[in-house]
Amino acid sequence: MIAFLAGAFAQAHKIDLQRKAPSHSSRLAWNGLALDLQSRLGTEMSGPDRFDLTFVGIGNEDTLLIYVRYLPRVNREVMNIRIEGAKQYIEDERKNRGWPWLKIREDVKMQELPAK
Repeated sequence: MIAFLAGAFAQAHKIDLQRKAPSHSSRLAWNGLALDLQSRLGTEMSGPDRFDLTFVGIGNEDTLLIYVRYLPRVNREVMNIRIEGAKQYIEDERKNRGWPWLKIREDVKMQELPAK
């Protein structure tokens, strides 16, 4: 009986901890996740893809920002597939690490070309 109560208390405590704001070590870990994403999935506009895909951790908002800038001749289908893949990867990591507080935000805009 005591073991059952101790297990129930530990589970309730674990659930309560997951609902709270992230700890300092969790913040470091998800900023590390942003760096990992950048190294694995980041692109540069100078490449054949014609879009920048950058990942930024925004600490005061508990948010991972997917920051995208693209040129007018970008292959939108390829770009959108990459963005959706990144969102799915972040969502999977969020669930696996028990980070319900982590938000995902996108900022996608066409890059203005300089006037000729």
